[in-house]
Amino acid sequence: MGKAPSAPNTFVKYFVANLMRPATFGGRTYPAVLQGTYYSIAPPAPRPTYAARIFFTKAEGLVRVEEFGGTMWNRL
Repeated sequence: MGKAPSAPNTFVKYFVANLMRPATFGGRTYPAVLQGTYYSIAPPAPRPTYAARIFFTKAEGLVRVEEFGGTMWNRL
């Protein structure tokens, strides 16, 4: 008899978008900002293990990125 195959190493991934108004990044205030957050949950973790957030405006496009390690950059 052979060994039973193990379950694949799967991750639950999802993206959440929220409308923020107003928001200030790098000393600049934007009237309406769409915040998108990407989550990945590695079983059996009960909460997100990391997240990356991006912020968009209709007029200016991408205005801020927060990377997985905590690094952030703002549009100049």
